[in-house]
Amino acid sequence: MRLPYAQNLEDVHLEPIFAGEPAGTCVDVGAGHPVADNVTFQLCRFGWRGLVIEPSERWPASSRRSDRATSRSAPRSAGVRTLGRPGA
Repeated sequence: MRLPYAQNLEDVHLEPIFAGEPAGTCVDVGAGHPVADNVTFQLCRFGWRGLVIEPSERWPASSRRSDRATSRSAPRSAGVRTLGRPGA
């Protein structure tokens, strides 16, 4: 058995579901650390790209080269808010 990266073995359970599928894009909201306890890290090792949303200043938005990252968070009040576009 390989080393799991996610806390509750989510990546181990997702691996057979995506086996043989072409690489895609995953969205990681509240990503935390880019490797430790991270569900999407294994997907990125298989060639996937990530859209990483991490509002905490404790963690870098992502240090994985394949990811696009933002350090934005949801507003406390209702309404429409433009967060920006990746690469804009």
